[in-house]
Amino acid sequence: MSKGTAATQVKAFLLTYWLKLYRLNFFVALLISIVLFMAAGNLGLKALQQTALHQGRYKPTSHLELFRFFMRAELIRFRVAVTAPLPLTDAESPLMTYHISIKEGDYSKLTANLPKSGKERYYNAYMRVGGGEKVQKIKLRFRGDNNFHWFYPQKSLRIKTEKDEIHNLQRSFNLINAPEDKFIVDIVTYEAARKLGIIAPDFYPARVFLNGTYMGVYLYLSQADESLIRKHKRMPGSIYSGDLAPTNKTTGVSLLWFKQRFWIKKGARNAEQKKNREDIVHLIKAVQEFDDLEFYEFARTLINKEAFYNFFAIDTLTGSPHHDYGHNHKIYFDPYLGKFEPIEWDIRAWSTPNWKENFGNPLLNRFVLNPILEFERDQVLFKVLNSDAFSVEARQSRVDYHNQLFYEDLRRDIYKDDAMVKPEVSYKHVSTPYTMQQHEKMIRRVKVAAKSRTHKVLRILKSAKGSYLIKPQGRHAQVIFQLQGNSPIYVDLKSGFAVDSKAKIYRDLNFNGRLEAIEKNTLFDSGKEILYPGRLKQKGTRIKGASKQMSGDYYIKEAPLYYSYIVTGAVSAPAEIAGTNAITGAKL
Repeated sequence: MSKGTAATQVKAFLLTYWLKLYRLNFFVALLISIVLFMAAGNLGLKALQQTALHQGRYKPTSHLELFRFFMRAELIRFRVAVTAPLPLTDAESPLMTYHISIKEGDYSKLTANLPKSGKERYYNAYMRVGGGEKVQKIKLRFRGDNNFHWFYPQKSLRIKTEKDEIHNLQRSFNLINAPEDKFIVDIVTYEAARKLGIIAPDFYPARVFLNGTYMGVYLYLSQADESLIRKHKRMPGSIYSGDLAPTNKTTGVSLLWFKQRFWIKKGARNAEQKKNREDIVHLIKAVQEFDDLEFYEFARTLINKEAFYNFFAIDTLTGSPHHDYGHNHKIYFDPYLGKFEPIEWDIRAWSTPNWKENFGNPLLNRFVLNPILEFERDQVLFKVLNSDAFSVEARQSRVDYHNQLFYEDLRRDIYKDDAMVKPEVSYKHVSTPYTMQQHEKMIRRVKVAAKSRTHKVLRILKSAKGSYLIKPQGRHAQVIFQLQGNSPIYVDLKSGFAVDSKAKIYRDLNFNGRLEAIEKNTLFDSGKEILYPGRLKQKGTRIKGASKQMSGDYYIKEAPLYYSYIVTGAVSAPAEIAGTNAITGAKL
């Protein structure tokens, strides 16, 4: 809520209140005024308490703005609380419901010294799922790196079951207090990832009751461990998690993709393989040390390219910044196929940058800098963009479906909040409550973002520019092409030339326009060729002010690339040479 909106609402309320009081009996009006001002004073006191709490923890640049922020937040929180209906029963709600009980003393220990106390150990608790009568023993702690997971009343939970009482085929799972739009974007994204054959966790909205109190709508998230691999019918193998490695002191870039030791092994084929790290050592070495041909062979033989191309496509179409140099990577090595495969994890947002990749990472960059691999990646991207899994229409439809599914339970959630970074308040995430009207605006916003981003990506894929120069040399001609843009071009060299049956086409390897001995081995009969545009490393960060730790110290931009051919035989100047965008199929 903006300052103007909040001020307008307060003025309107006071005017309406004054006009009504003017007509009431004096003592009745006085009593009502006292009650209202006590309520306002209570909200002000809560705002002061939040201000004091955040002053010590977040060191805001403006204490006055901090108080204003929390006063507006308390007004919204009060409005949400007094207008929220009673919770639905388990039978009435379409969501899975988790009833959790824990001793008050143990819960106090979890909250005693956050965040450390919330994650340093598990405490015994009990869980009942849905309307069932079975109560099972569990262990519980808080989870999450950001403060919105554990600093506010609605806390994200990590749950472990007993060995003989697994839940959803897993012993460990999470119930997450997620930022507002994550309720939609990650649900739809994980769903699409599974449709595209990517390993992805179970992820769906659920209700949580803690010691009998309705804590609202959470997101169920399964763990990326051996049980997840089994659910996707893969062989048990190595699972690595790459998250928040230290930075290189010289470059400021995260060391995650430079040092294998910062990848935590979360799963193995068997007990003997738990400490074996040969696979991740080879992956990091390939990314950092292999030359172009070596990496191409590595990608062809040891990378599940179909899975990674679909994974990259989702990142591109969502504009996700979250699979970067430093965190949120999960990779599985399939011992049966002998190939690395991505695990979809933590998209976080649908954004609309004007460029193809929001944030890159060293593995993705190796694909982007190889014209053949990048071409293959874009072919899959174009396919996914038009697929039933992740087209604009598919995404918008699934947004509506899932929103309708949890809408009534969210309406009854008095703890629902978003997480924002507001520099004058804090450079860390601060919880802010929201109304259902604001939620509906968010739904419209993410649907617009899906459409806008898809159109931008399509425009990038349509970008393919070619020009050529012809230098006739009697019965020979040199043809020089310049390629720019994102996408390769199919060209038919013979289409524009009047050539006799003896005509031949060679690649002019040294661009000198003369057919030399080594170039006679480059003869090709069809005259049809695919020409790739260039890519260039640019020092710095694409996004102004972006952290090198996560975005790296260079980005990749489009650059012109040149090709030269020699055409022998009866040659006349062509009217045009036929060209086709190799991704979209459009004639050029």
